[in-house]
This record gives sequence, structure tokens and C-alpha cells, in this order.
Amino acid sequence: MKKLLLAGLAAFALTANVNAGSVPTLGQVFNGSIYDLEVYDSEVDTGAEVFTLTDTAGGNDQDNATAMLLFEFAGYASGNNFGIYDIADKTSTLEIFDGSDVANTSVDIYWDVNTNQVRLGGEAYTDLKIDWNNFGFYLEETTTTGNTFYSQSALNAGADMLAVYDVANDGYTNLWGSDLILAWEDIVNGDSDYNDMVIGVRDISAVPLPAAVWLFGSALLGFVGFQKRKKA
Repeated sequence: MKKLLLAGLAAFALTANVNAGSVPTLGQVFNGSIYDLEVYDSEVDTGAEVFTLTDTAGGNDQDNATAMLLFEFAGYASGNNFGIYDIADKTSTLEIFDGSDVANTSVDIYWDVNTNQVRLGGEAYTDLKIDWNNFGFYLEETTTTGNTFYSQSALNAGADMLAVYDVANDGYTNLWGSDLILAWEDIVNGDSDYNDMVIGVRDISAVPLPAAVWLFGSALLGFVGFQKRKKA
């Protein structure tokens, strides 16, 4: 049983390394776009999967974020829809962009932080609720496969379809004041260029991985080390 557990851990670590190595830098994502600048070559994927609203002033209509469609290089760009979902119920979704939207389109997203009701700018609140403090992003590819991909890789059978870059403090203004850049891959085992839909968001940040998870990971590493020493 212990040998099986160790083998599983080794396989998990190998898979994680392969996925991490295949994700490009932000400079590579921007290659060929109007944002193609060497300053982004050092920006790497943060691995973030869950997000939170940071603009929470306390008033219902003041608690908002903004998303901007920067560009799409997808072969089937007209079939890519983008939005947010509640991580407690992935069927609770709000579409923000669809395939008919063009580059440099921006949309405001408003939350009632007391009720979790969410709406797009210009629309009225309905019964739709997405936790403003714990939500994810999704990409729906409707043209070929009909797949919906989520920022949580576990919902994609382990496939990491979203690269997240933190540019909040890089001091460069050409990204329209974005805090995060969301770069999507829309085909499993595709070309891994992560430029099929690229979104800039502001007033949104990644939810930190709980400390307990890091501690658990450290404990597993310690356990593996102990087993190796014991064998020696």
C-alpha cells in the first residue's frame, strides 16, 4: 500500500512538472499581438484557479470589476464564450464575452456583496448568484468540441486550460490597468500557446492557496523522504 501511494505521488509530481513546463511566458502569449513587448518575457503563470473581487466599497452598485477582451488568435474565435462561475455550483454562470465580441471590448461586472447577486453593467440584478469572494472563470468552445473549460483544472479532468499572469505591480500601462491577464487554451493537447482568448481583468485577484494545503504538501514530501531513508 505504501509503495502504491509513493508511486501515485511521483506520478502526480511528474504530471505537474510537465504541465508547468508547457505554459508559455506572458511575452510568448503576446507574441504577434499589439502587446508584443519583451518586458513581459519574465512574467510566468501563477497557477491561480480561484478568484475574488477586490473592489468592495460596501455599496451594492459600487462593488464591481472590469474585464477587457484583449485579443483572440483562436482558429474558431467566433465560438469561444467567456464568463465566471460559482465554484460551489459550476452551472451558475454569467457570460461576459461571446464570439461576436471584438478586441478592446470591456464590460463591468457588478456584485451585491450582501446577497452574491451578480450582473453585467447596463443590466438589472436577477436571481443569479455567484460568490464574489470565491469564483472561477470558464471558456466555452462551441464551434468544434462543445467543451467548457474551467479555471479549476480538476473540472477539466486535470487539464490546465488557463494561464494567469499577475501584472498588477509591473508598472506598465499598455495593458489598460489590468491586475491579472487570463490566457486560454481552447483545445486539450493542442498547441499550448494560450492565446486563443486573452482577457485583462482589474479589481480581481487570485485567492491564495490555503496554508493547510501547503502544510499537507510539505508533509507528503517529508513522508516520501522518510520512506527513502528507511529503505537505505
